[in-house]
Amino acid sequence: AAMELSTVSGQKPVITKAKKSIAAFKLRTGMPVGVAVTLRGDRLLGFCDYRLLAADG
Repeated sequence: AAMELSTVSGQKPVITKAKKSIAAFKLRTGMPVGVAVTLRGDRLLGFCDYRLLAADG
């Protein structure tokens, strides 16, 4: 997922980690659970244009 997000956004993603343990999900504190990218300014506008063009087909 990190590679795809990096390709789409043009930035290095940050790996988010679990803050609490959840036994039902076999999740422990500190385990990687996702990725995030903060888009601002021109990168945000470029990303929005890219997504709108992709949605149109």
